[in-house]
Formats: sequence, C-alpha cells, structure tokens
Amino acid sequence: RRRTINMPASEATPTNALPYAVGLDVHQKTISVAVLDPGGQLVERRTIRTCPKMLDELHRDLTKLAGTTPVRLGLEASTAGKACFQHLRTLGCDVRMAHPKKLSALLGDTKTDENDALMLATVLRLGTFPEAYVPPPDIESLRTLVRLRGEVVEKLKRAKIQVRSLLVKHHLQHESTKYDDIFGVQALRWL
Repeated sequence: RRRTINMPASEATPTNALPYAVGLDVHQKTISVAVLDPGGQLVERRTIRTCPKMLDELHRDLTKLAGTTPVRLGLEASTAGKACFQHLRTLGCDVRMAHPKKLSALLGDTKTDENDALMLATVLRLGTFPEAYVPPPDIESLRTLVRLRGEVVEKLKRAKIQVRSLLVKHHLQHESTKYDDIFGVQALRWL
C-alpha cells in the first residue's frame, strides 16, 4: 500500500532539493522504518532489530537508495531511541529526535509501529517535526557523570544511616560519640 503526500511544485525546485524522509519507530527489540522519497511517495517499509549492525545496514541501504539526495531521519525520544540517535549521529546521518508529548498531539490515536514510522517520516518531510533538544556528546557525558555522582552520594548516605542504625541497635551509639566523625579514620578502625 503506497501513500503519496504532495508537496507544492514551488517547494520541490532543484535549488531547494527535498531530502528523503525516514521515520524510525524505535523499541527495545525492533525498529519500524518508513521511507518517503522527496516527492512524498512511500518507497520502503521494513522492520529491523534494534542493534548497531542493523543500523549500519540501514544506513548503507539508504545511502544506496538516495544517491546524492540528502536523507533525513526522525525518531521519537526514548531510552532505545537515544541509543539509536547517538549511533546514527556517529555514522554522519542527519538525524532528529522528536519531543514525545508534542509528537503525540500530532500523531493522534492510530498508534501502530508502522503508522508511527510513517507519521514520523511525514511530519519530518513537511517540516512540522517537533524537535527535542539533544545535547552534544561532551555535554551528554558531563550530565552522565553528574547523575552518577548523585547516585553514589545517595548510596553513601544510605549506608551511613544503616551503620548508625546498627550502632543504636547494639547500644554502641554512646561509645561512638567520642569520635568527631564516625566515618573518619580512627572511628573506622574502631568499627
């Protein structure tokens, strides 16, 4: 089944070459792919596994299909989507990530993987793609470090509370008061 989305002829001039628009509906195990040519014709639909090898293969196939015509890919922000986005970006793809809430307002209720992939390609092609901010890799790395540090600090805090609780349970809290810092070097020897 093929659908055509017509673009006004004035916008399809050679100087303003429209790209192929590729919608990717990404899930943990599979990705539904819909490819629209610059004229809005659905030229390919497929489902692939969510893994770097399959994304590499998709990239090769799209490069072969499009030739010198640009290719733009769009996917919805999610955990699996973010990993795919980062991999496609390292391959040099023009990839965009959609804001989930803004996208759901555009997509409506007919949610199937194939429909979502086609709608992602369509809104990408029409220029109404609700793009989400994706930080550059260096900022993303810093965010990850800050988040992990926060998790470690929280775990340490819980461990200290558990140690204090054990001291109270075994009636050792008064003996521990002779140390300024119960987790200092001398107190740790005592523990």
